[in-house]
Amino acid sequence: MMNAKRILIMVCLLLSAAGTLLAQGHWPAVNPHDYQYDMTAYVQLTTASGNVLDQSDYEVAAFCSRECRGTGKLLTAADGTQLISLRIRSNEASGETIYFRVYQLSTGKELYPSTAISFEPQTVVGTPSEPLSLIVASVLLGDVNGNGGVDIGDAVSIVNYLVGKESTNFVEKAADTNKNGQIDIGDAVTIVNFLVGKTESLSRQAYMEGSEEEPQ
Repeated sequence: MMNAKRILIMVCLLLSAAGTLLAQGHWPAVNPHDYQYDMTAYVQLTTASGNVLDQSDYEVAAFCSRECRGTGKLLTAADGTQLISLRIRSNEASGETIYFRVYQLSTGKELYPSTAISFEPQTVVGTPSEPLSLIVASVLLGDVNGNGGVDIGDAVSIVNYLVGKESTNFVEKAADTNKNGQIDIGDAVTIVNFLVGKTESLSRQAYMEGSEEEPQ
């Protein structure tokens, strides 16, 4: 019987074989021959409440200070789960602080998640089954009542808002689901359409509310 370490290695290789390279035009190229050491990180972009975002809408890079040390590769598991792997480079044996930059393709917006890791050569941070979470959005579009998901209660919350019924849990930034710049009955209809499978747009959109201040 194969041990757990061998099984994990095989899973990683299978995921890598199935991976699709992200278009990394936003990030500078990294020449692996310029560095002595490397490590691997498996990450997944999520909201603050743990909702997994559409990984294909993002480019991820690892930085040390202002130097790009690795760019992301989109992986898709057999069950459809998406995550991003990064090979991170360094010329220091250990101890450098690595932070991540995230670029959203659909909005052209760049963010700086607060998560940072310490460089340790030949190590792996996160796993394909339990990737490191990078929080890049604190509001999930459509989660109007703030319960962490999109359901019929969110459509009801919008209707209540429009008729003047106050709600302490109303998340205004999540309510403009049709992205027309205002909250109206069309937003409730968009949620209903999403719930009955007429649109998948809500699963691919989130307001980006992470830090936009670049680390020093």
